[in-house]
Parts: sequence; structure tokens; C-alpha cells
Amino acid sequence: MIKIDIYTKVVLTIIAVSLSIIAFRSFIPEKAMAEKEIVDVNIVKVDGWNVNSSFVPPLRVKIVK
Repeated sequence: MIKIDIYTKVVLTIIAVSLSIIAFRSFIPEKAMAEKEIVDVNIVKVDGWNVNSSFVPPLRVKIVK
């Protein structure tokens, strides 16, 4: 009877530790890598609405190194 209790506690502890590792892994940010070449992006529609580039000013982007 005591061996079953010890086995159950060990198995539940392993499960709890594994779930904790999975849960806390999402809080650790991964290293971000940027592309080395310029990518041309043309937005045609936003939420089903057509985007006409003649009425929309260009979006200013600040590059931080």
C-alpha cells in the first residue's frame, strides 16, 4: 500500500513539473531575427475594405538597432 502511494506521488510530481515547464516556457521571449533584405509589401484590403493608396499617406517606420 505504501509503495502505491509513493509511486502515485512521484508520477503526479513529474506531471506537475512538466506542466510548469510548459507554462513558463511561454513567458521566455525567443530571439527575434530581422530579414536582411527589403521586402515590398502592398496592402490591398483591410477587413474586406479596399485600400486605395492614392488617399492614404505612407506609413513612417523607425528602424531601431
